[in-house]
Amino acid sequence: MQTTDLTPKPQHAGILLAVCLLLVGCGPTRAPTPSTGHLLPKPTPAQPGAAIPPPVTRPALLPEPRAEAPLESYTVVVSDVPLRELLFTLARDAGLNLDIDNNITGNITLNAVDQTLPRILDRITHLSAVRYEIDDDVLRVMQDTPFLRSYIVDYVNLSRQSSNAIQISTKVASKVAGGEGGEGEGNTSNTQLKGEVSNRFWQSLFVNLTAIIGDKNPSGGSGSESGASASARPTSSSTLKPA
Repeated sequence: MQTTDLTPKPQHAGILLAVCLLLVGCGPTRAPTPSTGHLLPKPTPAQPGAAIPPPVTRPALLPEPRAEAPLESYTVVVSDVPLRELLFTLARDAGLNLDIDNNITGNITLNAVDQTLPRILDRITHLSAVRYEIDDDVLRVMQDTPFLRSYIVDYVNLSRQSSNAIQISTKVASKVAGGEGGEGEGNTSNTQLKGEVSNRFWQSLFVNLTAIIGDKNPSGGSGSESGASASARPTSSSTLKPA
């Protein structure tokens, strides 16, 4: 008598479980209903005829320019008065403190009508050997003598020099008629062109400043920043012998 074992085997049970999971996964699912106000409130529909809000404008980066108040003008009419007294009077009327050099002497004659203080001081510097500076509310007047001041020169610290040469040679020969071969004498021309360029910025600057301050013995060398020289030496010779 033949018997059949109907007990499910472990591998059969695993296959059956996988098939059930696939069927459940392919079935329709229903997403959970979110609560009101969970992430964002519901948008309110736009009402017909509502006013459009004005656009957002950024403020200007720079303020609007404003007209500056004109400088106060003065009228000065003097004849052969001491320069120191005139400077004290101008500083007092302009409301400035005055620092004046002890070496400033001499008289001055000036006729200035309705002019600003800087303009009047400029005219005084043309008539007398003085110079002035206005620092906030202080007017400084001193003798117009050489003084020390530092300037920044933004230039690389190097010098450059280059040279080139071009040489051209031409020769035109003529054959003597009735000769037994060979070439006769002809025209020969040689041209040679040489050029040199030098760029010495700092040396040129030193010499120019020395000339400005009036030094009679500069030690900076040649003052030409760039120079070029060219020479051409053509030579030609020709000899013609008749046949």
